[in-house]
Amino acid sequence: MNDHQKTKAELIKELESLRKSLTEETPSERQQIEIAHSESESKYSALFESVSDAIFFYDPDTFEIQSANEACSIMYGYDRDELIGMSCLNFSAEVDKSKDVATKILEVGRAYAGARYHKKKDGSDLYVNLTGLKLAGNGRDLYFAICRDVTERKQAEEDFLKKETLLKITGRTAKVGGWEFDAETMKQTWTDQVYLIHEVDFSFDPNVSNGMNFYAPLSRPVIEKALQRAIEFGEPFDLELEFITNKGNHLWVRSIGEAQQVNGVTKKMFGSIQDITERKLAEKALHISGEKYKALFNSVSDAIFTFDPVTMEIIEANEATSKLYGYDMDELLGMSCLKLSAEVNKSKAVASTVIKEGLVIVPERHHMRKDGSDLYVELDVYQVKTDVEEYVFTVCRDITKR
Repeated sequence: MNDHQKTKAELIKELESLRKSLTEETPSERQQIEIAHSESESKYSALFESVSDAIFFYDPDTFEIQSANEACSIMYGYDRDELIGMSCLNFSAEVDKSKDVATKILEVGRAYAGARYHKKKDGSDLYVNLTGLKLAGNGRDLYFAICRDVTERKQAEEDFLKKETLLKITGRTAKVGGWEFDAETMKQTWTDQVYLIHEVDFSFDPNVSNGMNFYAPLSRPVIEKALQRAIEFGEPFDLELEFITNKGNHLWVRSIGEAQQVNGVTKKMFGSIQDITERKLAEKALHISGEKYKALFNSVSDAIFTFDPVTMEIIEANEATSKLYGYDMDELLGMSCLKLSAEVNKSKAVASTVIKEGLVIVPERHHMRKDGSDLYVELDVYQVKTDVEEYVFTVCRDITKR
């Protein structure tokens, strides 16, 4: 084991041994004492400078640093000359807590402070595990601190906590939770959101069997088969299923699962469950609304069609348009609406005006049927804008006989 690998306990033990050899003279000849002191000082100096932890000795009354090793200079960013005589409280971003540690060292002789918040000379953050010690000597006590840089570990812990918090917030917002289970024991672990989706207390003990019981009767065989194939063959699944909570509420959930295999054998299963009830209800409402719109669209006697204001191509047309103009529905879709007009320039002008003003009413316009016969219509032309598209909605009322 080299000096860089020494534990704090081993380092403290060696320093105590060296301190004794420097402060306690044994009855021997003066020359032998001086040689022993010289050897001890050399060993002490080598140890003091070789360790990677920052070490500094300080005055307990003034907090002034009396000596510091090279690692201390490197860690905190001060020159060695700057450190000597400087208050060690300058290291601390939590001065009151540091004073409390110093008081404990005076009273007890030892103090440990994990993840203490310090500052480097340039103001950047530094987290250290700090051990402070008092070593009793002949008429003079020595006070020193050993600081181990744990900044990366502390930042990693904080990043983990941030991500975990973000994951919980995301889970609550998206109503999605994660789960995993051991393929041998079938013992399952849930995140908080999974408990909330199931509407069970956090004391509920989940396993694969009782988890399956929450799926609706028609959905249960589907999830059971998907899970079986995932365990046997490693096949992932992504399903939308009906679900009944512990409180009897009916939901739709999206259930996703993946297998973790070793040499072709599934060891663990991971996945997520998401409450997609709102989306399913919205899809159902949209479908119903679409069916109602389609029925209304095709039931009116006036010709109605929509077209792209840029290309003038017909996007949608009702059955009355097909009958009035004599085109099959397949012919109308994608055809330029200008083909219906016998006054193309005037029709283009109407299209331009509706884009500017949003609505144009034309009492009479000369149109042509597919067979070339004349047709006179009254037009109501509207501009329609949504978040994703823009089109023109046109109502044509046949006034030929009039």
